[in-house]
Amino acid sequence: GTNATSCPLNHLATAGCSCAALVCVTAVVTADRRRQAYLAQTVRAIQGWQVRTSLRVLTNDPPGVRIRLELAGVSAFADPSNQCGGTLKVIKPTSKRYFEKARSSSGNFFLTWAHRDVLEREHFGHDLFVYLEDDMELLWHKVIAWGEDEYLLEQSGSQFHRGFFRWEQRADGSRTVLEGCPFDFAGRHCKLTVSGRLFLGLQEPYYAAWLMTRPRLEALRSSKWWWPNATSDDTIEFDGAVICPWNIRECAASGDAFLGNFSSAGGHVRDCKTSHLVRVETDGGALPRLSELSGLHHLGQNKNRLSPRTWTFQKCIRHGKL
Repeated sequence: GTNATSCPLNHLATAGCSCAALVCVTAVVTADRRRQAYLAQTVRAIQGWQVRTSLRVLTNDPPGVRIRLELAGVSAFADPSNQCGGTLKVIKPTSKRYFEKARSSSGNFFLTWAHRDVLEREHFGHDLFVYLEDDMELLWHKVIAWGEDEYLLEQSGSQFHRGFFRWEQRADGSRTVLEGCPFDFAGRHCKLTVSGRLFLGLQEPYYAAWLMTRPRLEALRSSKWWWPNATSDDTIEFDGAVICPWNIRECAASGDAFLGNFSSAGGHVRDCKTSHLVRVETDGGALPRLSELSGLHHLGQNKNRLSPRTWTFQKCIRHGKL
């Protein structure tokens, strides 16, 4: 299991180099130069983590990625703030295990599942395991907050885990939540309070990333979710039932979100879409709002035009009684 002594979830800020993370980033190279810049920013954020980090970029064009990372100055772990260092490898996956099952002509669909092979080969010696798409920025202080929340949820005995939500920044500097808004807080039954901290399950909890401990990874690897059957490009089924409501690319980024009986957890917690919850801030008697610490910046900046300006961290939640 995760080494709770050298890598305690609730003290990641001070765990230092005794804690090790294995991070897989899916990077599909296209002609879009902006997306190439997003990958460099995603990698730079990971290199700022204060743990030993094994970073693996999985791509359809390793030479192109290496050149672009070198030009951006992030081809090696040179961040002076990171005292632990790490390794960066750019890999072109060769396994066709999932690609053949998917019956897909799109290599991009296969690429999103390639991290499974990397995690199987390299999980030894690591405590934390991460998956990101190439335009998701996960900064170190967000990892620390995730660890604190995950520890509380773990200690509570619940089957829930701490997830994230995606946001983008508009030209005027405002932030827009991309999925699942708005909703009435009082009428939302998928919420849980642990040690005075409030967590809530979003209506559309997709965020193109996941972060988990070794016990969670081992549970995922031993489940049908690790290498599920795909009946088409857009459907994943277990025993004839469609489990993941998204296409197979997005399902790859869901991690263990669909494991467990989360929809009917019991008691007052019910109607959850996945097992992943986000933190909600209610400090100082303020109206409930999504916590910035649970938000990940979607660097692609190509979806906020589809979301109303009112989908802010606070207005995403319709004001209601706690």
